[in-house]
This record gives sequence, C-alpha cells and structure tokens, in this order.
Amino acid sequence: MKTLQVDLKKQYPSVLLNIIYAHKSKKDLHLHIIIPALKKEQQLFPLIMWVQGSAFHKQNLSLYLPQMIKVAQQGYVVTMATMVLNSEILKTRKSYLLTQSRSYTMPELGKIMTKVTGHEIGYHPVTVEEFGEIHASEGDGHELASGGAKGYLHGLSDDFAHITGHEPETIEHFLMRKYQK
Repeated sequence: MKTLQVDLKKQYPSVLLNIIYAHKSKKDLHLHIIIPALKKEQQLFPLIMWVQGSAFHKQNLSLYLPQMIKVAQQGYVVTMATMVLNSEILKTRKSYLLTQSRSYTMPELGKIMTKVTGHEIGYHPVTVEEFGEIHASEGDGHELASGGAKGYLHGLSDDFAHITGHEPETIEHFLMRKYQK
C-alpha cells in the first residue's frame, strides 16, 4: 500500500458546488463558486464569471473545474454557471460584450504601468505575426492576434455595469492593487 503525503497546511481554494441560482424554463440553473484561499478576513478578490453554453446539448458544468481552480489560485473568485437558452431568449438576440467603456492604446498602457511600477515601461509596435510568435508559448498568441486583426477586440460597452450594477475596476487601480502586494 502506498501512502500519499499531502501538505494540509497549504491553503487551497474553497469550492462550492451545484448552487441553484435561478429557475428558468422549468429547469434549475446551477453554478459553482471557487474562492481563493483567504489570507485574512474580508479580503476582496476580482470576479471571473464563466457562463458555459453548450449549443443546446446537456452541459457538464464541472468539465473545466480543474482549470478554474488554477485560476482561483491566482487570486480570482470564479463563478461557473450554466445557461439555458429558450426560444424567448433567441428571439431577443441580446448578447453582452464584457469589455470596459473605454480602450487603451499601448502607449497609454505603458504610461499607466510606468506609474504603477515606478520604472519606465515603453512600447515597441509589432506586426500581427510577431505578436502571435511572442505569445505562442502561452498557447494563445495566434488566436489573440487573429481576433484582434479581425476586429474582435475593438468593441466597447457598458454591459459589465449594466449586469453587475457597478462600474468595473479601472486597469490602473487593479494594477496598483495587485502590483503593490
């Protein structure tokens, strides 16, 4: 028999499974909530909402649970929810673009990052192909580059504030809070 050694002193995210958050179209809608390990009482975390669609097939809400636990280990609360589509939703054709109400140029981001870090951060423009190569090791460079080239990253909206009832945290505030930890 093999004995496994597990470090029980290490802090792991908490996982709350199969919480019913709504009842639509005669179905209970469920969500999972993954909360980072708390280091102190009342700690605030940014929230990522993973709303899973399934093209009308039965959904497996736990399919990406291991990956989302990894995200929570980086300091995010992750909510994984199912979505039910019915003919009424399809008729409305309402969709949400979860961007902020403004975009930043790379030089603007450089200035913000310079302010946050106290070190000069510059920007050297690259082609779409170069961007893809730079980020290829992360597995998403070409996808991001092609999405940007097709205009998928150009939209702005206030949908986040509409859905949550408050404005999203500014990038400068987020970076100041995370960098100064």
